[in-house]
Amino acid sequence: MAALLTTACNKDEVILDDRDHAPVITLDSESGVYTVKTGRELTIAPTVEYAEGATYSWIVDGKLAGSEPTYTAVFTELGEVYITFRVETAAGKAEAELRVDVLELTPPVISLALPAEGLKVLPGVEYTFAPDIQHSDQEDFRCRWLCAGEVVSTQMSYTFREETVGSYPIRIEASNDDGTSVKEFVVEVVEKMPSEVRFEKLSHYCKTTDRSTFVGRAVYLAPSLAYVADPQFAWSVGNRSLPKRVPCLSLHPTGRATIPFGSM
Repeated sequence: MAALLTTACNKDEVILDDRDHAPVITLDSESGVYTVKTGRELTIAPTVEYAEGATYSWIVDGKLAGSEPTYTAVFTELGEVYITFRVETAAGKAEAELRVDVLELTPPVISLALPAEGLKVLPGVEYTFAPDIQHSDQEDFRCRWLCAGEVVSTQMSYTFREETVGSYPIRIEASNDDGTSVKEFVVEVVEKMPSEVRFEKLSHYCKTTDRSTFVGRAVYLAPSLAYVADPQFAWSVGNRSLPKRVPCLSLHPTGRATIPFGSM
């Protein structure tokens, strides 16, 4: 399959290095909201891609509160605390805004990242779910997984595997002395994966996938992949095939061209 992207490029000046990519932050809370009981310690541990040579900043109430990849603190006052996490490298910076709710009661909070287009697997293929569940360290914590109404696990993780094509509703129930949380979703077992490769528009108002930048500054091209297992990448500029096959391409533009991209 292939996708076309029209953008500025320079055939003689192609840079293929992940170090040229600005950092990308993924929080370990699906909603960006963390909860903690008063007087207890909370650790926030985001995942950062393209972080070579990075500096980290945790900003709380306008002040620098930490400079490590993770942040740990004890919260003693009820209420909301707003935190900014900033990552800077030579290629650029990224920021994530998050909130900590300091509560008297802290039932479990289930965070599980799932594909926006829905989760699909092939028959007989195992898929392990390992959600982050806040407050699982409290007394009397319990967790159970149900598939099509049947209890299939009482652990914090669950490995799904079905041989028959169809839709399978999954339900996670997590509870402790402070309450219960539930998360539900559906797994589709399909005969063939509907692989898709596309370039995203920069905003809702854009009509094309064109990219622009200033002379001497890089433009980054990174396709979105859906249901592509073990992808291999191939890029070309005009009639010239690029030697390296990487998921993110960095170009220093001086003109305009159409760049074919293939995922095989």
